[in-house]
Amino acid sequence: MTVRAVTREADTTTRAVYSLFGSMDGLLVDARAQAAFDFLADEIEQLDDTGDPAAHLVAVGVSVFRRLVIEHPALYRIAFQRIVPNLRPGPELTTARERAFSNAELRAAVFRNVPEGDEERAWRNA
Repeated sequence: MTVRAVTREADTTTRAVYSLFGSMDGLLVDARAQAAFDFLADEIEQLDDTGDPAAHLVAVGVSVFRRLVIEHPALYRIAFQRIVPNLRPGPELTTARERAFSNAELRAAVFRNVPEGDEERAWRNA
């Protein structure tokens, strides 16, 4: 796979790829990180609604994140350990990341001890 081949398929320019992702490695890492967040979002959506934010947070950690780490360790490392310095996430990665963490029960569990009105600031800093 080359940048030129990707740009031909995407009907764009090499300059666009380098501007958005910095390099071919950046493009590949962005795509793999997106796959990790898509996995998380899909699996979190399939969890039963417990009605208990704390139990839901434990289920997400044990059932979903643990599975990502065990079954897809490379995807986990790419998404969470920032193994590529200065990676600039593309718009699809940003959307996938937001989808993974937008589950209402998950957000409620994470923010249960955050003062009302500080949720977004706390989320950005998490």
